[in-house]
Parts: sequence; C-alpha cells; structure tokens
Amino acid sequence: RQRQMCIRDRAYVTYSFDENTDVRVGRLRTPLYHYSDFLEVGYAYNWVTPSSIIYTQSDLSSFNGADITRRFTLNSVDGFAQAYTGRYVDVLTAGEDNYAADMSNSGLVVGANSGDFSGRIGFHKATLTLDIDPAGTRAFDQYVAGAMAAESFNLIPGLNASDFEINDSNIGYYQTSFVYDNGTTSFIAEYTYLDSESAAINNNSAYMIGGAQRFGATTVHLTYAAKEDDIDDGANGILQANAEMIENSIILGARYDYDAGTAFKLEAERHNEELAAGQDGSVGIIYRAGFSLVF
Repeated sequence: RQRQMCIRDRAYVTYSFDENTDVRVGRLRTPLYHYSDFLEVGYAYNWVTPSSIIYTQSDLSSFNGADITRRFTLNSVDGFAQAYTGRYVDVLTAGEDNYAADMSNSGLVVGANSGDFSGRIGFHKATLTLDIDPAGTRAFDQYVAGAMAAESFNLIPGLNASDFEINDSNIGYYQTSFVYDNGTTSFIAEYTYLDSESAAINNNSAYMIGGAQRFGATTVHLTYAAKEDDIDDGANGILQANAEMIENSIILGARYDYDAGTAFKLEAERHNEELAAGQDGSVGIIYRAGFSLVF
C-alpha cells in the first residue's frame, strides 16, 4: 500500500490496493487520447505539438474526480483498464468566447501492448450545460437565437429550436488507436468520434496517420490528419451547415536527441480548411520549433 501526491497541471492522491490496482482522487487528466497522459511532456513524442485536429486542446482536458486503474498480463500481452468519473465546473473557451460550463463525465479506457505493438480504445460520456443567453453576442448565443428565430418565423420548416439547447445535453466521445514502434521505425493511427445530443454542437469524426524513422540521433516524421463534421439530416442539418467544418493537415518534421533527456524539434504543417463555419476556408503553413527537456 502507498499514498502519493502529484502536482503539475494535475493534483491528486493515489492509493495502491496492490501492485496492479491504483485509485486516484483529485484533479486528473481526462484520458481522451493516446497521448493524453503525456501532453505536457513534449519529450514523449516527436511533434513539437500533436496535431490540433485530433488533439483538441481545451479546458475539458482535466476534471475533478476519481479513477481506478487495473493492470494485467495475459501470456505476452500487458494491459490495463481504467474507469473514471468526475465533474468540470469552470469556464469553457470556444473560439474567442468564454462560457460558464458544468459538465459531469465518466468513461472507460482499455489498452494493451505486446512487443512492438500497442493499442487503446476509449468510451467517454458527459452531460454538459453552458450558460447560453439568446440575447447575448457570443457565437453559441447567436446560434441558439438564430434557431429560435428560424422556428418562430418558419424560415426552416420542421426545425426544432429546442434541439439546439445546451442544457444537460449528453455527449459521447469514442477513441481508438494503434501504435507500432521497434525503436527505429514507428507508426501511429488514431481515430475519434464526437456524438452530441445537442444540435448546436456538430457531430464529427477525425483521424490521424503518422510514421517516423530514426537515423542515429535524428528522427524524421510525417503525419496526416483530417476532421469532418457529420451534419444531421433534415431541417436541423440545414442550420448546422452554417457551422460546418472540414479540415486536414500534413506535418513534416525532424527531431534531434542531443542526449537521453534533451531533444530539439523542427516541423512545418500545411493546414487546409476546406470548410470553416460553412464557408470556403483557407490554406496556411505553420512553422514550429521546440526544445524538450526531462530530468
């Protein structure tokens, strides 16, 4: 048995029932993605920052609650199962706007690795409420107000404005990933799907495929990522199309490991917004440089 405290972007207490079972209570990282536990440790991955198309950085990446993790071994396979539950009550930033958010969430993540191969699958559920004000000027305020006006004046026959409320709305989030890494050559594929009960938040699917090759102390990597909104059928979908997003990106980069705990990184990303808020988007190139240090 042991107790410990960890303070970084998280703060929690761990109690170990045995060498394979841990319970944590406090401020925890929401385990949405393959690299969720290492997002603040840049040395753990080759990118300067993981693709924002998959790894959406938001206030919801952490929550207050508890989880339990059970590790197991089956022949040559080492695995784990993690279940969690908690709540987020704070400000949620969406675009340039801030909203008071109240979200209860829970989920189950199962992962396994054998030799050079590893995989992960996650199921997450949440109930979300935002302080939407149809008389306000923020994006969601105006979006809900537009739905109410469209219903009142029958601008979109069959549209139901109540479908666009974000009040105790259920959200499902699903993730799966596969990784191959033999120390020299690596490959990752990751897929996510967001399923929202509120029509104000478009359902969307996203995926990422990447590979890397190590040449001595230098690693070269290439990643392709894409995301596309899944618009509802019928009247609601006509309004949702005004917020539709379709985007993709290609990241090409290199990493140089100076020593066992120091890495220098350079990368270029071509980001293509095919659709942004229902309109033709733009293409841009982003250059990044990074320095990662662990000790």
